[in-house]
Amino acid sequence: MKKLLLAFFILFIVIGSGLLAQTVEASSSSYIQEKQAMIYADKFLKDNGLNNLSLTYEFEVYDIDDSILGYYFTYKDENGESGYVLVSASKERTPIIEFGEGSQRDDFKTELESGNRIYYLGALNYFLAPNKEELHKEFDDLKN
Repeated sequence: MKKLLLAFFILFIVIGSGLLAQTVEASSSSYIQEKQAMIYADKFLKDNGLNNLSLTYEFEVYDIDDSILGYYFTYKDENGESGYVLVSASKERTPIIEFGEGSQRDDFKTELESGNRIYYLGALNYFLAPNKEELHKEFDDLKN
């Protein structure tokens, strides 16, 4: 009987550690890197008729919990038209979060140089703060 219990215990440990390893692997592979994000942005733009363009990585965009939400790219085509694409850093969201024409975010470069992070709040809504604590403080100040 002890041998049977020992066998079940060992089986339980082996199965449990295998499931844990799969969970860790799945969570780390749910994020994409900047290079993969650029591939998504390029494909999206080409699928929408924008060919012969130069695509440039600009900066990371953060979620309100200080996690990287996405990657911000700008582009220029052969006619001089420009725009931007915000690509998700997570495979759990749709790849393209936001895109548009023009370079509406040129002011971000100055803010990044001064130590601020760019937080995406949704639908053309960006907020600048050095960290999530300051971001939440700004939210609280807006409530009052």
